[in-house]
Amino acid sequence: MTRNAYETGQLGEITAGVRAVFAEILELDEIEVAADSDFYDDLDGDSLQKLELVMETERRFGVRFDQDTVADLTTPRHFAEEIALRAA
Repeated sequence: MTRNAYETGQLGEITAGVRAVFAEILELDEIEVAADSDFYDDLDGDSLQKLELVMETERRFGVRFDQDTVADLTTPRHFAEEIALRAA
């Protein structure tokens, strides 16, 4: 049986990687981006940056998000959980 990211403890690693993408796109220090930082409310991201964030996250993690899912992804933790589900 294949173990997913939740079972192997990799969710923290994925979250750290997503935080790095958030920081890069928003031109912030990684320390400023917490796992639960909201892209719009806490980090002042805009819609163009969100598009860049989604594209870069898809590229780095080898996943694809549908548009309905993207609308609900607003924190690094949300992205990481979705990546983990898709990798399962």
